[in-house]
Amino acid sequence: GFEKGSKGVKRKKVIKIITESNAFQHLKVYNEAKKYFNLLSKKFDVHVVSHVDLKWKKKRKNNLKGFQYKSINCNKIHKEVLIEQVVEKYAPKSKKKDIIVIEDGPLNIPKLVKEGYSVFHPAWHGYCKDLEGQAFKNWKNLYNMINK
Repeated sequence: GFEKGSKGVKRKKVIKIITESNAFQHLKVYNEAKKYFNLLSKKFDVHVVSHVDLKWKKKRKNNLKGFQYKSINCNKIHKEVLIEQVVEKYAPKSKKKDIIVIEDGPLNIPKLVKEGYSVFHPAWHGYCKDLEGQAFKNWKNLYNMINK
């Protein structure tokens, strides 16, 4: 379902979780990533999850300058546990299938799919080839896939 957000924008009741936020800095398509990430942030609640110690949170925020998101969550625990904590905090009544996780960790993707999340992963990472979930070619492609 949809609910009214700020300024009359309709927001789907889902939570987007982007992991390993430092990866954006290394992409050749940084501006494209930022553009479509921010378009998604206007329509959905985006929460960043990063598998690092809390002392690195400031660095993660610097990596994401210009990116719009609701929260950034850092902890040196298993990513799937951290994702569960973020879901419990920000979307406790959501069904897992309505929660979209954008992930590039080949060990985490199968676990998250098995748990019932809708998982998207970058097709350009060879180590994500043939994994469950939905591969996206670029950030525009991801945006279009999510907005079907």
